[in-house]
Amino acid sequence: MMIRDMKSQTTQCLMAVASVLAMFAAGCSDKGKTIEPMVQRGDFGAARGTLMASLQENPENRDYMYERAMLAMAELADGVPESANRTMNEVYKILRTQGINADRTVAAVATFEHVRFWKGEPFEQALMWVYMATQRAMVGEWDNARAAAQESLFYLKSFGEFVGDDASSEELAKTAIEKEQTGASGDYLADGYEPTESTFVLGYLMSGIANQVLSREVSSLEAQAEERFGQVVSIDPSLKPLVDRFQNEPFNTVVMVDYGFGPSKVSYGMDNAFSRFEQRRGWSSDARTLKVSVNGSSTPAVLAVCDVNAMAADLMWNNLEDVRVAKSVLGTALLVGGGVVAVAADSNDARVVGLVLAATGLAMKASARADTTHSRMMPQRSYLVPLMVDDVDSTLEIEVSGDRASRVVLPAVDPPTDRSVQMLYVRLIPTRTPPSWTTAGKVLYANDHFDARIDGDDLPYILGGNCVRTPTAETLDRYQAAGNLTNMTLIDLQNLYRDEGIAWTIEESDFRAGQHVLEGGDSLIAPRPGSVGYLRVFCQPHGAYTPTSDRAKAFWSGGAATEADGSAGR
Repeated sequence: MMIRDMKSQTTQCLMAVASVLAMFAAGCSDKGKTIEPMVQRGDFGAARGTLMASLQENPENRDYMYERAMLAMAELADGVPESANRTMNEVYKILRTQGINADRTVAAVATFEHVRFWKGEPFEQALMWVYMATQRAMVGEWDNARAAAQESLFYLKSFGEFVGDDASSEELAKTAIEKEQTGASGDYLADGYEPTESTFVLGYLMSGIANQVLSREVSSLEAQAEERFGQVVSIDPSLKPLVDRFQNEPFNTVVMVDYGFGPSKVSYGMDNAFSRFEQRRGWSSDARTLKVSVNGSSTPAVLAVCDVNAMAADLMWNNLEDVRVAKSVLGTALLVGGGVVAVAADSNDARVVGLVLAATGLAMKASARADTTHSRMMPQRSYLVPLMVDDVDSTLEIEVSGDRASRVVLPAVDPPTDRSVQMLYVRLIPTRTPPSWTTAGKVLYANDHFDARIDGDDLPYILGGNCVRTPTAETLDRYQAAGNLTNMTLIDLQNLYRDEGIAWTIEESDFRAGQHVLEGGDSLIAPRPGSVGYLRVFCQPHGAYTPTSDRAKAFWSGGAATEADGSAGR
């Protein structure tokens, strides 16, 4: 009977261990480590290309959301919000999948057809909603921007009554075990928290701005804008001067500026079963302001409206799924430990003891490590700035106070034409040795967002010139007015690009812009002015184009681009 009981107890222990093993599904692959150096040098085009080259297309794959979260941010940073539209739509479907609980808190894990996969920490989800709002505003959809900003304001889970809001995940896991063992709670992580209104200032401010913009046409939204702005000041009174500017001063441009690298997620504690976010070296939190000027005229400096380091360190903004899994490890350790004591009391079955100990080691060593997947594209902080851009080809200068390396000079910014307010997104390059093109301030290649004359803009780049405008009738007229390609029709010009495998519309690029032709890619889709992508692509010299088709090679070898038949290049 004793042996039977011991075997039964061992079986129960092994089943518990197996249960823990099953809970630790493989984490996401860390493509973020691959693209991080690209982000550090401002090469968001390469980051986009790397992510798109092996993008998971199956929503059941754990990497599906993880990759798209980083891709969407890279697309915004590179100034191609139209390309980000498809990505954001796919992100939206995941964020909304089991997105909000009945008490308006965010679900910890998304489930798609019974498969659980990475969805991001609550703070990462909130930020992704704001990036979605930014992308929608960039393409002029302020109504959708308003809706996305609202989604970022889900309730948070506070366990402050028992463990304190500044508690670690380990402290919360231990408290959960104690509560459940004493019968005080059936599932403490599921019912031991208090739903708490969001403190996400960036989300409230984006919501207020969207309502303010829309109130110019729908007056009833003005009250909602005031409510949101009031919540911003209530949470952080130091932002009142910024809110006053949005409420009381005219603006036609809103700039979101991201700075630095966000915190890293690391494992720690017993067998690295717990996780936490740590500030990255060189990117700690502080109160430095952002300085912005328009055509040399400075605007009032602004404080950051989001500190990602602070959000990530707050237990309310962290994913309880990590705590739940870690709690299971602790619980299994207690269960197995009790079994070992009971079995060890009988010296007649040392084999069973060894089996239990081996199973314990398997669970605690091989499967306990916390999943440290996180978006490596997240910034350390974000700023929002209202501006008035009155002149065509305006130049913006942006710099974080005390960090000269953060300075960027953004030429070719025009006032909005088809809408009352435009949205720009600037991802300052997180490096201490910025490339020279960040402050060059001069456009070197003719493109669809720049009408001024440029040396060499009378011939396409693929034929030896400095023009990368899309092949339209107007573009061809420019070439022919200079005496080039005079015997070529628009269809001829477009077919030349097709022969080279170069796309110029988002539709023919499967709704995701490829890398620009100036950087060795196959796309003419131009990054927007007011982005780091625009600077990198158009404000530094690139090497000569290498033709691949027989027709383009004939132009290059002809040596007379100005001939009337248009059959030669220079």
